[in-house]
Amino acid sequence: MSVSQTLQELSTALGDHYTRWRTLTLAEGEAIAAGQWQQVEDLEESKRQLQDLVRARQRELRDECTRCGLNAVVVEEPFKSILHELIALEGRNDQALASQRQRNLARQEELQSATHTLRQVREVYTSKREAVWQSYS
Repeated sequence: MSVSQTLQELSTALGDHYTRWRTLTLAEGEAIAAGQWQQVEDLEESKRQLQDLVRARQRELRDECTRCGLNAVVVEEPFKSILHELIALEGRNDQALASQRQRNLARQEELQSATHTLRQVREVYTSKREAVWQSYS
């Protein structure tokens, strides 16, 4: 196989991985918005596995560039735009997760407050009932 074919195949594979990452990240954003946490977890796992493939292709591409005396930075230049997009999408998902977490914490505090109030009410009524029964003894 010629050098240009090898570089082309590696570049194509890397581009395909980045496109897959984009698809997974968009789906993850939708799952976060819908509160589908199992799906978010599954998508995160898929991206972790994909990350290994991306690293392997990057390494192979750089090794091939070194072997051929080419500058890997120049060969990887076409991926800059999708990488910037992926960074922006991941940042958006991180912000969405942080917002969801904040809402959930606020809701948890509301529930804890309501639980505390209910306990207080129960204690008041329980102590009154016991006092009434003890007056008949």
